[in-house]
Amino acid sequence: MNAAEGWARIFGVDPERESAELLLRGAALLHDAAATREFITRLDDNGRSWLRHFGEVEETVANFGYLSEDMAFFLSPLRDTGLHALEMCEGLQRRTSREPTLPADTVAELLRQVQDLIADVRAAADLDDETRQRALHHLLEIARALTLAPQQGGEPLRRAVDETVGDAARDPRWLERLRGSKAFNGFAAVLLATDFALNLALAGKELLAGEEEPKPSTVVVQLVEGGDPVVLPIAPPK
Repeated sequence: MNAAEGWARIFGVDPERESAELLLRGAALLHDAAATREFITRLDDNGRSWLRHFGEVEETVANFGYLSEDMAFFLSPLRDTGLHALEMCEGLQRRTSREPTLPADTVAELLRQVQDLIADVRAAADLDDETRQRALHHLLEIARALTLAPQQGGEPLRRAVDETVGDAARDPRWLERLRGSKAFNGFAAVLLATDFALNLALAGKELLAGEEEPKPSTVVVQLVEGGDPVVLPIAPPK
């Protein structure tokens, strides 16, 4: 298997029809590696100890310029020492992040829903190509943000949801075309569930204090108004 096919499977994209999206996701990994090094260096005066073998990770993601090579070549710079460095940096970021932490089971469930919806949108016969591609772009960004949640908290996910809402606000015709598809209810459900999970994480302290439980943001509710009722699949903790 060549690297393009391997990473396409990991990202959930079609390597032929969505090659541009594949490259964008690769560029995002490069950015994330650089941001991690900057974060660790700024956080810890002795950052060299955390980053001693992190170069293996950076060399690996730099291979996105060689997607025609096989996966073994792509991953060849990454050894056990690099994986250990990645785990240490991830743990340090998680412990020091000011972002609310989404529960692992919530992230897994949301990611499953998004991946199922991506497959539905790709297969939808009632979507034109432009509407399909815009919906897929936002869903892939949400999926990527969910994969980053254990390391970077809720900020990438909030940004992905906000960008989706902003795109719909700037071009209501796109949303109306999507609303006419059978895939719309799933799209609405994913947005509501993701927004609700973020609000729930942000309101954790208030919930413990007995405050009223959070709800999806008004702007997200307004976005999906007009479709059939959707059920929130993520329940608040008992």
